[in-house]
Amino acid sequence: MTLASDIADIYADMVEAGLSTDTVTVTTDGVPSSCTAIIRYGKGDEYKGSDGYGVNATLRIQAQGDVGVATITRKTTITIAADTWRVIGADKSSTGLEWIIQANKVTS
Repeated sequence: MTLASDIADIYADMVEAGLSTDTVTVTTDGVPSSCTAIIRYGKGDEYKGSDGYGVNATLRIQAQGDVGVATITRKTTITIAADTWRVIGADKSSTGLEWIIQANKVTS
């Protein structure tokens, strides 16, 4: 096995599990940061009332280092392609090395 085949296997497993990776922009307190996220899209909320949210997603983003994001709050927004997502909850993993973020897509 080579590193390239290991990476291909990991990516195939992620796709099979309904996960994808994408470069996202995380904006907290008006400061944008570009980073890579592992994303699992939900099936969406049935309720489309006055909150204006639609499809939900769980994102995993590095919490430290040069490519990580230091702070995530409930006022944080995440841009994936041209779509804006609002953070509804975020916790650090047990190791403290990544954020596990719940977000809803802004639909209005």
